[in-house]
Amino acid sequence: FEAEDGSIQRFFPNRFTPDSLVTPGNPLTLPGDMPFKLFASRAGKDERMACFSSPRPVMSRLPARVKGSDFENLPVQSLEQVQSAFKDVVGNDLGGRYFDITVQ
Repeated sequence: FEAEDGSIQRFFPNRFTPDSLVTPGNPLTLPGDMPFKLFASRAGKDERMACFSSPRPVMSRLPARVKGSDFENLPVQSLEQVQSAFKDVVGNDLGGRYFDITVQ
């Protein structure tokens, strides 16, 4: 997640749901039943979310600067840096999408 100030955080997988596996027919809803909340930024400030997928687990193979700690700012400059780290581990099997969030 990229906040309005440019900070990058990971909120899934997290301490409440450490397994990142999402199976077909069982969509992931965030925060769903997990005990955390997502708050929108101020009106007129854009945010961005990214979701990356892989056919195999990758969290243990990601560099520490990208894996980080859940709900904490990562020492990266962009979601593209996160995507690049995933691509280095997963290769051409990496899937993903960016979602632009506009707060009105």
